Amino acid sequence: MNINAHLSLPDAPVGRRFRIHYLKSHAEICTRLRELGFCENAVVRCVTKGSSNIICEVCNTRVGLNTEVASGIIVSSLD
Repeated sequence: MNINAHLSLPDAPVGRRFRIHYLKSHAEICTRLRELGFCENAVVRCVTKGSSNIICEVCNTRVGLNTEVASGIIVSSLD
């Protein structure tokens, strides 16, 4: 994977750590994501993926997100 490539959180491989580059969604959703710890420059790791949800770890806390919401979280690889 190109280390400069940006991808949405649902496209990120399970188990790898990524840095949140930016959020792209409605202002209310971005605000709520930031309240949960999904801030720019935070490190996030996908723990597991289902057909319509993702469990990820951010700020040492596991959070479940709908894939539609998670698709607004743009990340880049830490590697």
